[in-house]
Amino acid sequence: MYSKILSFIFVSLIILCSPCAAAFDNFEFVDANGKTGYYVDSKSAYFGPENQVEAIIAVKKAGQNRMFIYRMKFDRAQRTYQILSSQVIKYDTKEILEQQNKVEPPQTYRLQSPMNEIVDYLFAQKR
Repeated sequence: MYSKILSFIFVSLIILCSPCAAAFDNFEFVDANGKTGYYVDSKSAYFGPENQVEAIIAVKKAGQNRMFIYRMKFDRAQRTYQILSSQVIKYDTKEILEQQNKVEPPQTYRLQSPMNEIVDYLFAQKR
């Protein structure tokens, strides 16, 4: 029984700290718009019911020396994304400048947006 509780606590800590841990490893390039690159940690992807997936996403803004890391939930059928937690990192030093665990309300995305490319990429990895 204690091992199950310890396992649960360990997994919970990994999930809570995963944006921090994933900030420097496992990101795969998905799309770019000018000096902004969009990346996915496909190893962090968790596929929920039907067309839903949670994953860690990075947005690198070269002109600002910033990387924005988000744990996001996507609903492919509704074309929505929801930010579950976020970090802002100074890219060259990897210094964490800001961190939030506030869950934002779902937002819609268009077919032409990088979010759509990210969702398509994640579901292609599922196969």
